Amino acid sequence: ICANQNPAVFFERGGHIVLRFWKAFVENKRDGLLMIVCARPNDEELLEHGVDTDFLRREGGNSIHWAQDLHPNHEINSLIQSSHFFVLPSASLHSASILQAMSLGSIPVVTDIVGTSAYITDEEHGIVLTGMREAIWHRNPDTGILMSQYCKTPNLDNSLVRQVTSRI
Repeated sequence: ICANQNPAVFFERGGHIVLRFWKAFVENKRDGLLMIVCARPNDEELLEHGVDTDFLRREGGNSIHWAQDLHPNHEINSLIQSSHFFVLPSASLHSASILQAMSLGSIPVVTDIVGTSAYITDEEHGIVLTGMREAIWHRNPDTGILMSQYCKTPNLDNSLVRQVTSRI
């Protein structure tokens, strides 16, 4: 989730979407391992974003592994290389993370934010989830500049969870 390992951006990078997807994935009797490279937010913050913290406690150490300590690049690369998917339903472009995942053979799963199309064509180079661009990106009426304003978007979150669950 956080290749730069900054816990302050967990929700902006879609960490809560990934956790909610993982719950649906596991409940559908799918098998796998979710590796999260970032400090774990507290339960209160996770609950505010619709994450089932009881599920996290049950799956922690089983299908969910948190790599909370700072890791060198070669370890991060090894984790990504061993992954089938690199899920980053972020509110902003993280081109370095996308390119890193692609170069290491992991399929990037990203949102349709400004800039994504320069790197990924849906179903050709990865999976592009829709709705984020429309929800948080707007043109400033005075300057004409395209700007983003990240905020909690429960309806969009639900849509992104459904999209990633149906596409992986």
